[in-house]
Amino acid sequence: MPTWCHNELKIKGERSTIDELLTLARKAHIDLQPQDARKRKIVDGAGFEGDQWFSFHAFVPVPRHVRKAGRFRDWAISHWDTKWDACVATVSWSKSKKIAYIGFMTAWGPPESVILSMRQQYPELDILCKWQDEWGDNGRF
Repeated sequence: MPTWCHNELKIKGERSTIDELLTLARKAHIDLQPQDARKRKIVDGAGFEGDQWFSFHAFVPVPRHVRKAGRFRDWAISHWDTKWDACVATVSWSKSKKIAYIGFMTAWGPPESVILSMRQQYPELDILCKWQDEWGDNGRF
C-alpha cells in the first residue's frame, strides 16, 4: 500500500486554454493493466476511486513498448515521479471561470515531472501545484 499524496493544481488563464488542457487530460487515459479493466464512469467535475479522467499520459506519454513489456511501474517512477497515474480527481472553478482547481491523489509524492511538462506545453497558463502527503510533508512548485 502506498503513502498517498494529495495534490492540488491551480491553473490560471483563459478558459478556452484551460478547457483544452482538461480535454487533453481526459482523452489521454490508457488502461495500463487490462487484466484489471472494468467499466469506467467519467463524471465531469468529479472523479471517484477507480475513475480516470485526468491522466498524466496526456503530458508525459507512456511509450507503446513500455506498455507492451509490462514494465510500467519503473517507467512511471522515472518519468512521472509516482508509480501510478492520477486518481480520485476533482475539478472546480473560480467564479470568473479563469482559474481551475484540480485535486487528485498520487502514490508517494507529487508528479513534478508531469507538472513541468504541462507548463512547457501550456506556457500561457499559470500552473501551480500544492501537495501534502500522509506524513504531513508538503510543498508547492
